[in-house]
Amino acid sequence: MAAFLKLFRKNVQPEKQDEEKRLDDLYAYGILDTAREEDFEELVALAAQVSGCPIATISFVDRNRQWFKASKGLEVSETPREISFCTHTLLEEGAMIIEDARQDERFAANPVVTGDMQIIFYAGTPIISTNGHKLGTVCVIDHKKRTFSDEQLAALKIIAKQVTHLLDLRLQNKILQERSQNLVSENEKSFDAYFANDVLPKWIYEIGTLRILQVNDASIGKYGFTKEEFLNSTVFDFRDDKEPLHIHQLVQSLNTGESSVRFETRHKKKDGSYLPVEVLLSNITYKGTPARLATMYDLTQKELLLQQLRADKKKMESKVYEAAHSAREQERNYIGKELHDNINQVLASTKLYLELATSATDMKDDLIKLSQKNVELAMKEIRHLSKSLVAHNEDFNLVKALEELINSYLVSNQFTIAFSGTENIEDVPADLKITIFRIIQEALNNVSKHAEASSVSLDISYTDHIAICIKDNGKGFDTGDDSGGIGLKNIENRVQFYNGSLQINSANGKGCTLYVEIPMDVVAY
Repeated sequence: MAAFLKLFRKNVQPEKQDEEKRLDDLYAYGILDTAREEDFEELVALAAQVSGCPIATISFVDRNRQWFKASKGLEVSETPREISFCTHTLLEEGAMIIEDARQDERFAANPVVTGDMQIIFYAGTPIISTNGHKLGTVCVIDHKKRTFSDEQLAALKIIAKQVTHLLDLRLQNKILQERSQNLVSENEKSFDAYFANDVLPKWIYEIGTLRILQVNDASIGKYGFTKEEFLNSTVFDFRDDKEPLHIHQLVQSLNTGESSVRFETRHKKKDGSYLPVEVLLSNITYKGTPARLATMYDLTQKELLLQQLRADKKKMESKVYEAAHSAREQERNYIGKELHDNINQVLASTKLYLELATSATDMKDDLIKLSQKNVELAMKEIRHLSKSLVAHNEDFNLVKALEELINSYLVSNQFTIAFSGTENIEDVPADLKITIFRIIQEALNNVSKHAEASSVSLDISYTDHIAICIKDNGKGFDTGDDSGGIGLKNIENRVQFYNGSLQINSANGKGCTLYVEIPMDVVAY
């Protein structure tokens, strides 16, 4: 372990001069070892939601450690820098994505990969300060191999920019607080000049009456009221009527010793619209009067990001519902057709045989035997149909299900089946395994009913995509005929759901080859 850390430190340490500048920038923000904050927790929750990963962090890389300002799915608050993935991210030009750390020579022997944390997938994008230094990362982690889409990476980068924005707000707030306190205590005239020219909306109100005593130009521009209208108002004239009670209780804490409080709310503007803001309240003395200084930070961009993420999530849920509904309808159509085309016809002919047996006594025994065979055939079809309704659960074993399906055809001596497949096929998501089973089930059912084949080969491979190839030596058919049965339609619909491709090569007397490809980058784990 010691030898590994020594080698790892040598490989990932940046140039000393650049590293010192980066650390100076990081320390200037004063973010390390601070308490958890709701804004950062919300962003890390968004990162986990967008990526679908169980673990997400906002981390800052110190001299000898990486420290987590916010995290989801992770118990520790920091880890040694020598074993952190985020250190490597800082050395990249942009983001770093590791689909399988076990296959990456940089991380295969890393304790967080081989140990209890079992990090397999990692995607991280740097948090870049306004001075251009990489302070840390926003990253997502999973315990299994997965892919990461361009849209997910773009969202991660947006979140990293929001972290930088929060850092700047914290630093600006710290500077403003210190500046405000100094100016108020030293010189009210200087304070008034600073107050009036500040780019952030500010106002001062009297604690006893809540009447606004002073307002700056930034507030006038942002809210749309004139200075006179502000000075003839109280803070209640701008507050949301539905403002939560806990905000009122938080403000009241300024009466019991707290020097400042911060909260998110929304304020009324003159045009009737609402402005989402983060408010910083501080106790001050203004011209001898106990007052409070209110500083407002516009949260419009943050709200737009949240709304977009909510809208995207709603769209995705709608697509999943539509797909599930379509799949159920296809299943019902399949069952109805099987009952009508096979079992119903068998039972109808059996009824006819039995009716004839009552009148044609000389053929009675033969007709009863035919009826018995039909009943056995109906029972077989019902068993086959029941077997096709495989349970949709996470424990579904595709190879076992295919072996049972193949065995049912071998027992009936319809044709031989040669089956080959990759060992890692069970690693794909359960819903995709069931879809693969359905596709093969439909294809073999078509061979059984129409092909008159004596041998079939089935091959499945899994790399960056799923490939299914089914060949038979049957009588084939004209692929130019558009009157394909429900079986081929069901296969086509299932393949299209996963943005896959379907190819059928056949001709009269030439057998048939069915080839399916499903790309794994569109499959959600």
